[in-house]
Amino acid sequence: MTACNHHHEQHFYIQNDLDSTILMHFDIGDKTDSTTNILAKSKTEIWEYGGPYGSVGVVDDRDNDGLKNLKFETNDTIVSLDETLWNFEKETKYHGNSTIIIDSTLLH
Repeated sequence: MTACNHHHEQHFYIQNDLDSTILMHFDIGDKTDSTTNILAKSKTEIWEYGGPYGSVGVVDDRDNDGLKNLKFETNDTIVSLDETLWNFEKETKYHGNSTIIIDSTLLH
């Protein structure tokens, strides 16, 4: 008997294209208001998850990804982010990366 579960990995990044550091706010599962600084002109992983999920490869599952209530803060301005901003890239069948790019178009 053999198992058909393969280890899946999903990585979530914030890419800050602004000229200043931002403070990211987000919820992960039951943990609310997690924060991390993202330096100007840098890309930082804010969360990853993985485990055995069968033989079907990773998919863009942004509405069911565990990250909620995404916001970034810069210069005393807080901007809420929509889950549709995730850009999903499949690296391999079982490894995917999702990135949100923070740039001046998101500032109101």
